[in-house]
Amino acid sequence: MFITSSQNMPMLGGPMNVLVWDTTSRTQNNQNASAGLDIRLNPKTTIGASLNFSAAAATSTTINHTIYDVLPDSLLLFNGSVNATNRWNNLISSVYWDQALRAGGKIGVAFDYLYFNNTAPSYIQSSFHNQEGRQAGGNDVLAYPLEKSFANTSIKVSVAKLDYSKQLSAKMTGMAGIKGAYTTDSSLSGIAGLINGAWQIAAGTSDATRMTEGIGAAYASINAQLGTSTTLTVGVRYEYSHTRMDNAVPGGDTIDRRLGVFFPNILLSRKIGDRSEWQLSYSKRISRPSYTDLASFVGYSDPAAVYTGNPLLLPTIIGNLKLGYTYHGSSFSLLFSRDKDPIARYQLTVGPGGNLLYVSPQNLEYQDNISAQATIPWKVNSWWTMSGNGVGGWRQFKEDYTLQPLTHAYFTWSLNATESFLLPRRFSAELSGWYNAAAYNGTTKVAGIGALNAGFKKELNRNAGILQLSVTDLLSTIRYNAYYGALTEEAFSIKSHVHVNTESAVRPIIRLTYSRSFGSSSPKTQRAPGSETQDEQERVRK
Repeated sequence: MFITSSQNMPMLGGPMNVLVWDTTSRTQNNQNASAGLDIRLNPKTTIGASLNFSAAAATSTTINHTIYDVLPDSLLLFNGSVNATNRWNNLISSVYWDQALRAGGKIGVAFDYLYFNNTAPSYIQSSFHNQEGRQAGGNDVLAYPLEKSFANTSIKVSVAKLDYSKQLSAKMTGMAGIKGAYTTDSSLSGIAGLINGAWQIAAGTSDATRMTEGIGAAYASINAQLGTSTTLTVGVRYEYSHTRMDNAVPGGDTIDRRLGVFFPNILLSRKIGDRSEWQLSYSKRISRPSYTDLASFVGYSDPAAVYTGNPLLLPTIIGNLKLGYTYHGSSFSLLFSRDKDPIARYQLTVGPGGNLLYVSPQNLEYQDNISAQATIPWKVNSWWTMSGNGVGGWRQFKEDYTLQPLTHAYFTWSLNATESFLLPRRFSAELSGWYNAAAYNGTTKVAGIGALNAGFKKELNRNAGILQLSVTDLLSTIRYNAYYGALTEEAFSIKSHVHVNTESAVRPIIRLTYSRSFGSSSPKTQRAPGSETQDEQERVRK
């Protein structure tokens, strides 16, 4: 990563130009195990249980070099090494009961329990000196030669769900249900420096948060066949949540929030002959912040900046109006949507003490979207097929977390395409590519980026397995460029260009894979492990 920046950082001397270059190498190991059991007690009753365990361990080393050119003529040099470990242990357990009733009715009951535990310590060794070779940064803990950070998080989620469905008539089915979830999330984190033989917590970096959250929902829907070619689905969901968050650190935030919202859902579809169909839909849904986005954890970046969460984040309420048309495998759609309080990550704000840069997720006030999408498959001949997808649209957002709030509108688009070839002797090949035009993540401008990938596959004779060779980012073009301060005045008047070379930007990633299935294909359980808690699982960002 390379950063060129101008900023006004009081703790380091005021207005300055900054040059940063660092390299991160990371190794990660993942292990997963799952088991499931269905028991059919009789033709109408099925019970089951499932268990899924996953563990991950990652180690990383980041070498950071920074030059602070403090105007008019002072120079500060920082060299640091951050050695970090991140360990996850996740357990998802489920039990369920499905019962068929008379007259086409069916009832289902499910209970899920999720447990997530994460520990992420790191150790920082650095030197921070001025032109004369003396220690820079004054008495600030983040500038000391030896530091450590710690972050421990434990999340427990209990979920219960009851569903009832019934065939109301020959052309109408109904469904209703209730769901409840209760979450406890505790996190402890901080950054400490070794000063005179004792570890001292840096101001503005410690956190001891406990969050409890209860969510209750009731929902119902009806699917009706209005004619031989027209179908209507109408549903509504009411959701109520109570979130309580307490930070034991002096001066920490205390959040006590209640939210009750109705979420309607309407879908009207009409077939035109055997090959085409129109669809018109409106839906409203909620997207809640991830648990780690809400936590006030801190991660070391440099003597003047830390990465952190934001316990004040609001959930995003999304309303979508969509008109779609499909014809012989091709699809076209026009979408209008408004996101209230959408979340943008890696935004810049001033820390509570006024002298530390926080890199954290923030809520925009809103984002409006008007977009068109097309997906077109094409079979050239018996051995060559291709497909393309394009999305383009107008967006406008408003935000108020920067020093100068703003409203901004822009146009963006993306394309991806795939070419597939069937070759002799059970060989096949695929060439794919994608490109995303310039867009904005909050107030941060992200330049356009794309890549070209290729792959070959050989199906071995006598069911001996499959051999695959793939090349990711053939032209080494996945290089991210982000621009802070391009739209408005950011924290500490920062204007910066961040250039990131990913692994494939150095050289294409080549994978050689052999796979083979053993034994017969046994039936799977009727419900996947944790199927009732997908929303909660998505809120845990690994």
